[in-house]
Amino acid sequence: MLIQLVFSFTIVITIGLDMITFRQTKKTIPAIILLYFFIFKHAKVSPRVASILDFPLNLV
Repeated sequence: MLIQLVFSFTIVITIGLDMITFRQTKKTIPAIILLYFFIFKHAKVSPRVASILDFPLNLV
């Protein structure tokens, strides 16, 4: 689970950095981190939410 989280996190950041300018990155990265903490926290409650974590991995 942790390895999947790290891989999907890396993919999201990589895609994010490609799509946005460096100026916007400062605001976007904390937003991505907060989103992942939110999902990870609620993954214990909802298996459906946990499957969202695997979504970036499915794109590879």
